[in-house]
Amino acid sequence: MGGDRWQVAVALQYVLAGFALQLALLFLLWWQRRRADRHVLWLGLWCLSLVPLLISSAVLFDGVDAHADGELLLVRTVSLSVIATLALPAVHGVSRLPVPRRLTWAVAAYYCVRLALWVGTDLVYAHRRGPDGMPDYGPLVAVLGVPPALLVAVVVYQAARRTDDRFQRLTLMVGILVAAACNVASWVLTGEWSELLSSLWCVPLVLLLGLIGLHRVAATQAAEDRLLGRQAAVVALGRSALVNDADAPVETEAAGVLREHLGAESVALRRYAGDEPAADGVPGSRARRSGLHLQIDRETPLDDGEREFVDSVLQVVSASLDREAAEEELRRSALHDHLTGLPNRTLLQDRLERGLARAARGGGQLGVLFCDLDDFKHINDSHGHAAGDELLRAVAGHLTAMARSTDSVARFGGDEFVVVCESVTRLEDLLDVAHRLADAVRGIELPGVRAGQVSVSIGIASSDPQSTPTTLLRDADTAMYRAKERGTGVEVFSEALRSRLLRRTDVESGLARAVEAGEIVTHYQPVFEAETLRLSSVEALVRWRRGNVLLLPGEWIAIAEASGQIVGIGEQVLRTACCDQRELGVPVAVNVSARQLAVPSFLAGVERALAECRPGALVLEITESAVIDDVDHARGVLSQVRSMGVRVAMDDFGTGYSSLSALSRLPIDILKIDQAFVRRLHEEEGRAVVSTIVGLGGALGHDVVAEGVETPEQLDVLRELGCGYVQGFLTGRPVALEQLTGRSAHEPQGGTEPGAGSDVSSEQARNSA
Repeated sequence: MGGDRWQVAVALQYVLAGFALQLALLFLLWWQRRRADRHVLWLGLWCLSLVPLLISSAVLFDGVDAHADGELLLVRTVSLSVIATLALPAVHGVSRLPVPRRLTWAVAAYYCVRLALWVGTDLVYAHRRGPDGMPDYGPLVAVLGVPPALLVAVVVYQAARRTDDRFQRLTLMVGILVAAACNVASWVLTGEWSELLSSLWCVPLVLLLGLIGLHRVAATQAAEDRLLGRQAAVVALGRSALVNDADAPVETEAAGVLREHLGAESVALRRYAGDEPAADGVPGSRARRSGLHLQIDRETPLDDGEREFVDSVLQVVSASLDREAAEEELRRSALHDHLTGLPNRTLLQDRLERGLARAARGGGQLGVLFCDLDDFKHINDSHGHAAGDELLRAVAGHLTAMARSTDSVARFGGDEFVVVCESVTRLEDLLDVAHRLADAVRGIELPGVRAGQVSVSIGIASSDPQSTPTTLLRDADTAMYRAKERGTGVEVFSEALRSRLLRRTDVESGLARAVEAGEIVTHYQPVFEAETLRLSSVEALVRWRRGNVLLLPGEWIAIAEASGQIVGIGEQVLRTACCDQRELGVPVAVNVSARQLAVPSFLAGVERALAECRPGALVLEITESAVIDDVDHARGVLSQVRSMGVRVAMDDFGTGYSSLSALSRLPIDILKIDQAFVRRLHEEEGRAVVSTIVGLGGALGHDVVAEGVETPEQLDVLRELGCGYVQGFLTGRPVALEQLTGRSAHEPQGGTEPGAGSDVSSEQARNSA
């Protein structure tokens, strides 16, 4: 069959076979790499089935071996059957046209029957050549060949209609038309043309579907490249977001990434505010959940991959914004007070440093107002901590509202607030601000707190070229405590206060070393019976031997009280007095401060000291001010002290604020009349007060001791009024143990305390320890 004139057709079939083989290998290799693309597998098998069809047809027309025509025709028929069967899944893979699996199996079964008729009967193929040298086909060849061809044509046509890809639709339509034309022509024409077209009518369709497959593969590869590029862009955006700064907000960078990878004309990405609509085709719910508003302007809507890309970018932006918000919250919580929302001490320090730097450049001053609420502990205890917190928030709000716009208000801690005033030119400006703040605090009204019940003490300090944040705060704090002491509400730090502060600092540091260095010494002042002037007892009085100077308590005892150092000093004096008592031979009285009474270990210290002296020979002296704040606590402590055999004396009686009812509740053995009343014995009013105290002591069964007796006239009046005991410079000054034990117990002597001179006022303001 064939001849020289068909050599071109034969060569073309070989070329097409090679092309089909290459397509098949390409599709199969792609499927080997991407097993999920099953349509590529069907296309590869479809193209592979085209190879034996083309080769067998080429051999037939080449006429190499006429005896092999039957086998070649069988191969061609089998190939056509496979091509027609694989057409359905291949078209489904290319166009996603739903093809029932049963239809594919039905077509396969149909061709199996056709092949059986081909091999076993003459109904399809007569197994001989005709007069024209062409194969002689049976009567059913046309009937059995047309239905599957029509089915394939219909499926391909439906696939072309369903696809949105113009190239794919056009290619499928061209393939259908060419295949249909070749098929029709194979039945119209006769001879070798009919034979050739009946073999090759499906070739254009297969090859064009192969081109579609190539197009799909290329599109898939491009999509992978775009996906990798987008993934890399998302990773780069995430890294950039970690080091994001204010000059390049992450929203702007993300908008640029979206614009580049989506091919959009413009992309707007900003922080979401209000109920704003999202753009069509944009995952607006993600944007809104992330606090973002996204608008993408482009002609075509987003596909699924682009939506995923946009979603990933929004996740990065959202995570970055969440991180920024968390960092901002951490910064704020680290620099602001959680209760009032005001700057805390750390931020205050920074603002003071910046304010001092600006003041140095501008030549102005920086003012600091240190504010402390008065009696806040009482309000907090009586109304509860919740009310105290509400009061602090109210104070913070009032201070912020009344401060100037250029001022900074901060919470220093507890009930202390600091106002930093910049660009200060006159002290009067700071005083005006301070008084306005004080008036604002007095106007606070809360449940259970009436207007005027809350007040504040304010200390004012102004900067100088040598000021630092620490010194400014220290100076303002000193002025504030001065305002509390004087009850003036507002005080300005001055050089006098500075000198006082320096002295206090010097005394505190000196006292810290004095106890360990043995500089704290104990002197004793005798107490005599008024009528007989017999030695009754002694009072231990503390002194500080600083270098060659003996400092009296009036010069440093208040600082020791305020700093808490009085506790250690008092314990030492108590131990020393108890150790010296055996040598003294008479009871010894030791002053006790309010700080000592409040210490839990006080009773244990008294018990240890008692082991060093004779039982019943210790007297503890307390002042009214030491017990007036908490009478019940003082009564409990003093009762336990008395149970140890220790007597208790009320020192400086009449100068405090205790009532007779409070006095009657305390376990007191001795009343000591303050020297201020003794000095006024020459007046009728003074005599009456002393007489009343003596009578009160006698009525309560207490011994009465008059302090500060300096003249014989005072001694005579006291004897006349019935006072039992006297103490003062007239009968004996405070002296060291060695001097006191060398005296006669029956002869009162004046003497002079080394370093004390005749400073009566300092001596009578002696240590409450």
